[in-house]
Amino acid sequence: MMSEELQLRRTEAVKVRMEVAMPMQCKSSGLKDHDEPLVEEDGEVVAVRFKVMLKKGNRQQMKEVNIPLDSGLASSLLDTKQAVIHEHLEMKKLVLDHEKRQEEEESRAME
Repeated sequence: MMSEELQLRRTEAVKVRMEVAMPMQCKSSGLKDHDEPLVEEDGEVVAVRFKVMLKKGNRQQMKEVNIPLDSGLASSLLDTKQAVIHEHLEMKKLVLDHEKRQEEEESRAME
């Protein structure tokens, strides 16, 4: 029984956890890259620009990779981004409506 357990543990895949400090901004590229991740050709969006961190020796390097829109990674990124924008607009609308109602109630109370 003990030997079976030992053999099972030897064959199990070991999960390696690696903690890497991620830079907040890349010094080599400007802020425009973070604002517009879409790659356009002839006015049509064809790919999404991603930044990949590679490690060579002790150095970390950032490389840009263009991923086509057909891939799952790009489509999920765009769907998530669209959902965040929609949620932000919905929240903005709710807050403005709430403020408008409060102003109306205050004006009625003053009369």
